[in-house]
Amino acid sequence: MEQNPLQLDKREMRKLGYQIIDQLVEHYSQLPNKSVFNSSSPEQLQLLLEESIPYEGSNYEIVLDQLNKNVLNHITFSSHPRFFAFVPSPSNFIGVVADLLAKGYNIFNGAWHESAGAAQIEKITIDWFRQIFGMPITAGGLFLSGGSMANLTASFLAKEIKLSNEEKHGTIYYSDQTHSSVFRALRMLGFQERQIRIIRSDHQFEINLEHLVQMIEKDKKDGMKPFLIVGNVGSTNTGSIDPICDLLQISKYYDLWLHVDGAIGAATILDDRIKHRLKSIGQVDSITFDPHKWWFQPYGIGGLLVKNITQLEKTFQLLPEYLDDSKTKGREINFYNYGPELSRPFRALKVWFSFQVFGLNAFKEAVQHGVNMARYCQQIVDNMPQWEIVSPAYTCIINFRYVPQGMTEAAINHINKQISQRIIESGWAMIRTTTLKCQRVLRLCPINPRVTREEIELTFHKLDKIAKDICKSNID
Repeated sequence: MEQNPLQLDKREMRKLGYQIIDQLVEHYSQLPNKSVFNSSSPEQLQLLLEESIPYEGSNYEIVLDQLNKNVLNHITFSSHPRFFAFVPSPSNFIGVVADLLAKGYNIFNGAWHESAGAAQIEKITIDWFRQIFGMPITAGGLFLSGGSMANLTASFLAKEIKLSNEEKHGTIYYSDQTHSSVFRALRMLGFQERQIRIIRSDHQFEINLEHLVQMIEKDKKDGMKPFLIVGNVGSTNTGSIDPICDLLQISKYYDLWLHVDGAIGAATILDDRIKHRLKSIGQVDSITFDPHKWWFQPYGIGGLLVKNITQLEKTFQLLPEYLDDSKTKGREINFYNYGPELSRPFRALKVWFSFQVFGLNAFKEAVQHGVNMARYCQQIVDNMPQWEIVSPAYTCIINFRYVPQGMTEAAINHINKQISQRIIESGWAMIRTTTLKCQRVLRLCPINPRVTREEIELTFHKLDKIAKDICKSNID
């Protein structure tokens, strides 16, 4: 009998599998005690990892040891409770195990005939989100690799439905707080910068409706073809939510497609204190949501919902001769006909599995915890001398800065940049900066359900000490 050169025996498979699970469990349990930030220069990593092609294999324990020492010790942990930068991915262990199962069974979730059970799970899980957002029964969608791919897919769909063959005259509208993935998607689809209208945001960092209408009217008079508005539910900088009801009225009046980027903030539908801001979200044409952000799933999974699922299928469906045997009938579904991917992993399993194990109420509690922590941060800053709020906790993000008296704006901006660098280098917390109203600010997003009030308090104590130390050293 011929031996498979890429096979371990059952004993070795179990040993390696148990070893990795034990390592992950230990990692999760010790994560709060670990440094958030671990990085090295390209030169250091090249010295550690550069080698010739391994034509002959090594014992997996040697390779795993190399991985632990030279790779996993040089990453920043986005699932760390004190990772406050960007939008964290807190993850959950059930989702991790579900990913292991999906990869272990090597499930191709593109065609019904190859993975009927997996396709049905994705249908069910997508429909749960349809119900959560209050979309009509005609709605549907699919899971993609993340919010960027969801925004790209939605933008392409809007172009196909609304523009026909008038691409060179099409114009798109979104606020100056919109995620860069939207601009990238439009450029990938062939739109020029002259076709993209960046609408001013107001003092609450929401899209300025008057400016939006003015731009649409001007473009129509100039012979352009307005076709797409992108609204934010949880902007990246501040977590602000655009007025969805008003955007709906404008989009209907001018016959534009309304896409909502809810990659960050769509989860606030689970918080009774905020969900009134999303009461019309079920009527929009399409929604991006990101399970690997505030729905606590491991990377990478984004979601797209479309009000009319048949539009998605008509836009993306292809049937080359080599897929002829995969044609479906009735309620069967080939997900490769609903988006850009033919080869699709079983992404839905981790969402379905963790919803089943924890229940939606647990996710509500976790989302509410993130809102509570952001509001608690705001309370702390309000009571700290020489610190000020630049944007409050609209959802899960707060922006603030240190403002010592007698300093120029340029000096204040520089100090806040230094504060960020030093808290990161300390390993205690990951806090990046952004720019709002021409001011360099510290941006904090505490959505990890494992972060505690005590950790928040200690973080601000450290920030205040760092700020004072910087000012003292500048004087000295």
